[in-house]
Formats: sequence, C-alpha cells, structure tokens
Amino acid sequence: MKKMILGLALVLTLTATTAFAGGDVIPEKALESFKSEFSTAQNISWSTDNMYYKATFVLNGQNVFAYFTPEGEFISTARYLSTLQLPINLLAGLKNGYSKYWVSDLIEVSNKAGTTYYITLENADAKLMLKSSNSGFWAMHNKKQKV
Repeated sequence: MKKMILGLALVLTLTATTAFAGGDVIPEKALESFKSEFSTAQNISWSTDNMYYKATFVLNGQNVFAYFTPEGEFISTARYLSTLQLPINLLAGLKNGYSKYWVSDLIEVSNKAGTTYYITLENADAKLMLKSSNSGFWAMHNKKQKV
C-alpha cells in the first residue's frame, strides 16, 4: 500500500513538473491579459526569460506567439507566414529585387506601433534579413556571407 501511494505521489509530481517545466509561474495579470486578448486560443503553453512571458498557442488554425510583461502589459504577437500572406507591395518587392534568393523564414510581428515583417532570404553565397515596418518597402536588416 505504501509503495502504491509513493508511486502515485511520484507520478503526480512528475506530471506537475512537466506541465510547468522550469518551475516558472506565470503572473495572474499576464494570464488575465492573455485571456482577454485571445479568448479562443487553443493548445496554450507558456515560457519566460525573466524579461517577458511568452504564450505559444493556436488561433484560427495558426501558430501564434504573444509576449507580455510581468505586469500583464501586452508587448506583441508574432507568427510565421508564407509569402502568399504578405501584402501585395511587399511580395512584388521580393519578386522584383530578390528573385535569385529563396525564402527560409518569414515572420510577422504586430504591436501597438504597427506591423513589421522580417524575412530571411538565402542563396548559395549569402543570407539576407530584410525588414519592413509600416512603410511598404523592404530594408536591409542584416547580411551575412556564407562560408
């Protein structure tokens, strides 16, 4: 009987530890802010880096990341996109100026200031990161030569 109780206690402890990996406790204000912004979110998981809290979840069939301060203030959301989800002018800018590159990453970041797109483009020789912030045009954010 003692072994069964001890085993059950161990299973419950492991389950609780796994559910909140790292022992992070999400502040109630951040949880409330998340629930009011994303009431239909599914498959929610939380992580932290001591500067902000990140909720990873599914909303309308898309994986989304939302960032909050410990005080519950909304910072931003981010999501991966396909190029077909870009505004037309940004898509045209890629086709006209970067046709010799392939897209390896495309992220949309939205906050109070607006929406910013980050795209990583690559070819055999270089890796570029472009950024577009409310302007409708791509600007070089970072460039690395491949070795």
